[in-house]
Amino acid sequence: MPLAVAGMEVAGRSLVRSIAVYRRDESGQRLVAHCCGEGIFHLGEGAVGRAGAEGTPTIEREGDIATVAVPSMQGEVCRGVTTFRCDTGGDFRGACEVWRRNERGELGLAENLYAGLDRLEQITKYVKFPRRAGLPGRVWDDRFPRVLGALQDSKHFIRVAAARTEQLTSAVGIPFMGRPPELDAVLLLLNTKQTPIAKAMEVWARDLTTNQLRIVSADYGPYTALASVSRRLSLRHGEGLAGRVFRDSAPYATHDLLGKEFPRGDCFAEYGFEQGVGLPVFIGADLVASVNLYL
Repeated sequence: MPLAVAGMEVAGRSLVRSIAVYRRDESGQRLVAHCCGEGIFHLGEGAVGRAGAEGTPTIEREGDIATVAVPSMQGEVCRGVTTFRCDTGGDFRGACEVWRRNERGELGLAENLYAGLDRLEQITKYVKFPRRAGLPGRVWDDRFPRVLGALQDSKHFIRVAAARTEQLTSAVGIPFMGRPPELDAVLLLLNTKQTPIAKAMEVWARDLTTNQLRIVSADYGPYTALASVSRRLSLRHGEGLAGRVFRDSAPYATHDLLGKEFPRGDCFAEYGFEQGVGLPVFIGADLVASVNLYL
């Protein structure tokens, strides 16, 4: 059994070769390819099924290819799994980290993918995050995802010296909390300048006053025009990636940002962005955010 079906190919220089989205079928025991990818996985089968069964991200390797499988858990029910097939050989650079609580109540590194980031890998072996410390600890304490940019100068990124050496640019932290207040895991995706996992990252949440969706944290790197138009946006359910995630309570991916991300689709096209994926973030049964990655 392969780790996961290849899915939607990612254009340009990215750590991610392809993405795929699987959603739960009516039986509740199988994950079926949705808007990209192919195939069916039973819970517990392959990287996709294992993530869906265990409820936390999992990383599996096959030569120079690693599959990061990210489940979307509404309580103890898996609403879907998103896979990122990543290149780890050659000059590809980037990192994915899964942090879990240890016996001392701190976050320790449980699974990882480090491509070309030897210094960061060596340092991280000895790092632990108490609650509220560093990006993983803040995500844990907030019970909410967070995007952090300018890592090389950030006071909130404890491994800042490694960020400068390795040319890390931005990161997103995502909590997994199927049975709050207990934390199951925190996933960190770390971008490099050379081969980012995502060129832009956003966290969307519902504005309780207007019931529309707005960006609460984001990083756009050098894409300043996209940053300007995006921060003014508000979306209804069903609009854009975030609106579709909130409508379906499930992950969603597209290779048509021009069409799906009106009115800023033209800006995505000008910068050469084609693919995007939205990951729902649940705290228990409550959908609290959509993490959008643009590749």
